[in-house]
Amino acid sequence: GATRREFVWPDKKTAKIDGVTCEGFDKLVCYLKAGKGVYLWGAAGCGKSHTAEQLAEALGLRLYCQSQILFAHDVKGYGDASGNYVHTPFYKAFTEGGLFFLDEMDASQPEALVVLNQALANRRYDFPVVGNVEAHPDFRFVAAGNTPLTGADTQYTGRSVQDASSRNRFLFHEMKYDRRVELPAIAGGDEETVNFVEDLRQSIKAAGLDLIVSYRQTATLADQFLRANVSRAELLKDAVFGGVEVDELRIIYAGLQDKECEWGVTLKGLFE
Repeated sequence: GATRREFVWPDKKTAKIDGVTCEGFDKLVCYLKAGKGVYLWGAAGCGKSHTAEQLAEALGLRLYCQSQILFAHDVKGYGDASGNYVHTPFYKAFTEGGLFFLDEMDASQPEALVVLNQALANRRYDFPVVGNVEAHPDFRFVAAGNTPLTGADTQYTGRSVQDASSRNRFLFHEMKYDRRVELPAIAGGDEETVNFVEDLRQSIKAAGLDLIVSYRQTATLADQFLRANVSRAELLKDAVFGGVEVDELRIIYAGLQDKECEWGVTLKGLFE
């Protein structure tokens, strides 16, 4: 919720988190504190990266980020022509302590991810040049993706089925669009826009259309500067419905519960 949370650990000073956190945040902090790997999955733009930042803050750890692992050396680093070790964000977090955040894990190459298994399971890893290293006591791991690591679907076509040994390293937490987060933190209290976006998502889902309306779109529609300088029709078309066919707009509009709100009227104007 939108309250300050304090996490007190025997070995660390109190970490304070101000602002809105996702549902289940306290649980995720406890998982990580216990040394478990966490995998956050959910639709694009539902706050996974921001949650990783908040988790690092709650644990009092530095955040190391990496997106999409395609080759083993993206994880373990390599020795250059002079024999010097070229490190990675994973190496820094593993050896110095910190929360390593791997975004778009489900778009990574499964063969490259297998490199992580030994490091996560045994908290030891044999790095090039450096040799065998034990994980720092404060090394923690969070990954994120759009799917539960089971491969591509109609919305996320570039996702790979990940090796069972990789999936087995994590506790899974599904991230969903959350009004408690969206209204105050994303839309700045703009209830009209959030109501419309929630209505829009339900209509799109009911119609079976592959269209995502994420927090990013909500933030754009609620942006007061943009609203003062760009028409609602242009904003709605450019932010949400770029490339959507007129027939699909009609279907989405027909599925709205509240067609009379200002955004609903604006949507109707896009196809009339």
